[in-house]
Amino acid sequence: MKIVQMDPQSIRPYENNPRVNEAAVEKVAQSLRQFGWRQPIVVDADRVIIVGHTRWAAAIREGYVAVPVVVAELSDEAARAYRIADNRSAEFAEWDWQKLARELQALKAAGEDWLIENTFSAAELNRMFAEEWKPAPISDLPSRTNTDGHQLHFTAEEWLTVEAAIRRITEQTDPTISNGRALELICADYLS
Repeated sequence: MKIVQMDPQSIRPYENNPRVNEAAVEKVAQSLRQFGWRQPIVVDADRVIIVGHTRWAAAIREGYVAVPVVVAELSDEAARAYRIADNRSAEFAEWDWQKLARELQALKAAGEDWLIENTFSAAELNRMFAEEWKPAPISDLPSRTNTDGHQLHFTAEEWLTVEAAIRRITEQTDPTISNGRALELICADYLS
């Protein structure tokens, strides 16, 4: 892999980039200011971004005149697949909240509060630092639930989808919300 320096103004974003990343640009810009550049942008032979749209936008915002770039020799189809896979793969990972809390406590003790406050919401921090907090994985529930005389059948994959949806809703609202109430909010949002 050969990394070259390019003017970010000479790089173009992919016009059909399915990722909406504007909200993350300032966070990445903060990371660049604090840690410097650690991951190259990947472009095709025409300098169209395959991976790294947010880093590119942060570089433009920060006034970079050169950024590390990898020119990938991929077919259009492979570039399209890589673009989606790279963005989607992070969504399959989960946090070990207790370990993360310990890492954040160490950063706080070292005076790195800026990272903590700019990376996690107050609700997430309250949940992580609450001694009694223990995640309640829905995937441990039975595959069949009886509600009002109706039986709902879920495959393991469907339970993971439901669990991910509940996590998203609880991260956006009160972290102490029950799984049942979270599912109710998700259904209400879906039906509206």
